[in-house]
Amino acid sequence: MDSTQQYSPAYLAEDKSREFLNIVVAFAILETVFMILFFTSRAMNKTSNGWDVYLMIPGYIYCFGHIVVASCMFKASLQDTEMR
Repeated sequence: MDSTQQYSPAYLAEDKSREFLNIVVAFAILETVFMILFFTSRAMNKTSNGWDVYLMIPGYIYCFGHIVVASCMFKASLQDTEMR
């Protein structure tokens, strides 16, 4: 793509990246809240740790990694749009 190409205002007005960032942040908050609630309930009920606990921690790290990548992509798209 030519770096001197200018996008029309109509094209730029249809940019949905801000909504995407809102969704990413909402999922990060929901995921963290549910993990806290899960471990709180396990501690209150004094339930022994099973395979579900040991799989949830890497799953949380993996999903949060995706959230970080998505937000970095959002920031890169903003910088790309501002340059044009």
